[in-house]
Formats: sequence, structure tokens, C-alpha cells
Amino acid sequence: MLLRQEGWRMGDSKGVSREDIPGIEDIKPAALQVLESGRSRSLASFESETAKRLGLTSAQRAFCVTGSSSALFSNRFEKARSELHRNGMIEYPARGKVRLGDRGQASAKSELETEPDQAPEAGMRVPEGGAAAEPSDESPAMRDKPDAGATSQQATGECGSGSYEGGITSLPSIERSEPKTDSIIALVLAAVGLALSFTGVLSLVGALCGAVSLGFFVHDRRKKPSSSGMTAPKATLALGICSVVLGVMVALGGAASGGVHNEAQQPSSSSVQQEPKTVEAPEEHELDFVVQSDEELAPASVTVIVSGTQTDGVKVSERHEAAIGKTYTLACSPGRYSFEIDASSLAVGEVLLKADRVECSFDGLKDRTVSIKIVQDAEAMQARAAQEEAERQKAEEEAAAAAAAATAEQEAAAAAEREAAAAAAASAADDRGGDTVYLTKTGEKYHRDGCSSLRKSKIPTTRSEAEARGYDPCKNCRP
Repeated sequence: MLLRQEGWRMGDSKGVSREDIPGIEDIKPAALQVLESGRSRSLASFESETAKRLGLTSAQRAFCVTGSSSALFSNRFEKARSELHRNGMIEYPARGKVRLGDRGQASAKSELETEPDQAPEAGMRVPEGGAAAEPSDESPAMRDKPDAGATSQQATGECGSGSYEGGITSLPSIERSEPKTDSIIALVLAAVGLALSFTGVLSLVGALCGAVSLGFFVHDRRKKPSSSGMTAPKATLALGICSVVLGVMVALGGAASGGVHNEAQQPSSSSVQQEPKTVEAPEEHELDFVVQSDEELAPASVTVIVSGTQTDGVKVSERHEAAIGKTYTLACSPGRYSFEIDASSLAVGEVLLKADRVECSFDGLKDRTVSIKIVQDAEAMQARAAQEEAERQKAEEEAAAAAAAATAEQEAAAAAEREAAAAAAASAADDRGGDTVYLTKTGEKYHRDGCSSLRKSKIPTTRSEAEARGYDPCKNCRP
């Protein structure tokens, strides 16, 4: 690949100036040459290899202008890379990776085939910012020899007036390809067609504009990727399709509505002639019913029994499963009917509900809606509460009676035990040969059987045991 070097000159490691750093247009072909193998490179490797292609020394790569902390070559390389990417020459397949794009491959091939006589003419100088060549009256010899002012600026390392090379500011690319006229026409036709599609009268014209824009779009997209100019934007495709579809639909809808309107406005002669003979049919009215409830625990649906007699004597007996709040229409002729709800369908937990029987007469002259109201059955709930209370009291009485019986049984068992103990004590006294006397719970005397002091308590023992315990004989009974 041939590198253009007329805009800069190679320098040595000493005395590097801004003129020794290649411009953006000189960096681009070298960068494309680095990527012409087709494989991806890291961004750092991409810059380093490009500098090697340009033959830059470390001093040239590290050169910075006054007031900038970044190298001038790095700034220009970033601008060149940005323009190459914007023009589709390079692409980023992954984070931190770069490779040659389709248009970049075509451009690199074209650069290799460029003849030396295609280089910029003498007297044309490539500016450092990558702008188009400007005519110059200076000869090559005069260009290589800087004037006094330039020399002073180079010595101090300061940039001249209007220079943007002090920072990493990314300047917009001047190498922009002008959009082709066909692409603009396609987009404009699509937009106009979409607008006309809503007018009704010109909807077919809008559909035609959309179709033409689609033709331009297909023609533009079939061009080779390397062709100059921008391809038609995808918005052209969307707008074109919408205009065609809407235009056709609006046109067909308008035609259909117009036909119906004409038919309605222009009745046939036969219908006009027969109209006086037509007898207006009586309006049919309906008998409806609805089940309503304000209760929170009302059932979702109930069974409604409809019975009655029509005016012609026909008996009616129907059952309907009706949801709460929904209106139902009956196919009934005029007559007298009754509505009631099956009680079995009103059971909801512990809440008792009821619905009164509703009678109605339907004459067929106007619509009639029968409302069946579901409410709580207060009487039934009170009766159930009274029954539950009676059952509770009965259970309590039975429990109390059972407890009393158990207590009496326990007392009888205790008395039997005491009698048995007394008998055992008497038997033991007889066995010991002593006579039996009786003690009281609180007295200090022992008594003979039958003493009046033994009315509250009577504890049998022997005379010897009583005397041994400190009891004295009673003075009344003298045991």
C-alpha cells in the first residue's frame, strides 16, 4: 500500500515538531493496511502497528503540543479511526476489538491499485486536521522551509490560530458522501403517500406514492455495498408499506360505505310501490327477571322456579339457574306468572337466607322486569339461636346431674367405708377383751353408746385406749 507523505516529513528523535506528525488523511491508508489481513486487533495494537507502518519514532509518537497531556499522533489517530468507522471502513466486533469492514476491504484494494500519478498535485497541501486539499502558491522547496513566524511557533511548541490539535476533540469528518437523489425521493414519496392515505378522496394517490417509494427503495438496496452514496433509509420501507395498506383500505372502505349510502338513499321502485300495502308488525315485548342481593355471603347463583298460566291457558313451569345481578329474558307469552327461589340453593354457611315469592302479570304491551330480592331470614336465625341455647342448657343440666350423682356415689362410698371401719374397730375391741366406748371429735370425755353427746360425732374405741389417751368418763352416761 502506498502511503501519502507529502503533507508531513519524517524526523529524527531530536527536534520533533508538529510538522513531523502525519495528518489524518495519511493515517487512514496506513490503518487500513494494518487491518487488511481481515483478523481482529486490539485498539492498542491497532495504533501501534499503524505508527510502525508510518515509520514513526518513539519521539514522534510521544510528541505533545503545549497545553495538551496527550500525544498529537494519538489525537490524530483517534480522529482517523472515528472517520473510518463512520464511513463503514472498519467495525468493532467486540469490546476493545477492531477489524476491517466490507467497505474498508474494497477501499484498501482500490488503494493498492492506485498509480503514483494519482497522488495529490504539487502545490496542494493536506492540512493537519484531515480537511480537503487547498491550493497553495508555495513550491515544494518553499513548503519545506518554514518562515520565521512558523519557526518561532515550532520552537515554543504552540499551535497557531485556529488549530484544534491541542486536545482529543473528535472533529466531524469532511469526507461525507452526499445522499443520492433516489434515496431522498423515495423517502419523500413515502411520507407524502402516508399523508394522502388519510384524506379519503386521495387515498389511492397516497397508495400509488407508497408503491413508487417502495420501488425506489428496492432499487437502491440492490446496489453494491461499495457504490457511492447512502442507501435508502429503512424508514422509507415502513412509510411506503403503511401508505399502500392504509390507502387501499381507506379507498375500499369509502367505496363500500358509499354504496350502502346510495342504496339507503335510493330505495327500489318495487319497495316504494309495496310500502302502502305493508302492515306494520306489532312490537314484541319481553318478560325478564333478575335476582338481587346486598348480603356479603350471598350464593353465586340460585335456582329460580317460574310457574304460571298464559292467556291461552297453557301452563308454564320452568327452572332457571340464575347468577346474582344478571338479567334473564323468558320466552313467555302474556299471562300471569310467579317467581320463587328454591330454598336448597340459598344455604350459605351459617347464614340463613330467604326470598319472597313474587307474582306478576305480563300483558305483552311493554317490557316487564321482575326483581327477586334475597335477604337474611332473621326469624329462622333467631329460632336456630334459641334452639342452640336450649340444647346448650340441656347439656349443662345433664352435666350437673351427672356430677351430683357422682358426688352422692362418692359420699355413699365414704359412709360405707366409715361403717366398715367402726365395725372393724368394734370387732377389734371385742378381740382384745375390753368394752367399747365412743369419742367425739371435739370433746375430752368418752361415752357409752346412746349418750346425747354423740349426736354430731361418734368414734368407737376401747376404754383402755381412751383412758390411755387422756379421756375421762362422761358424767352423764357414766360408761
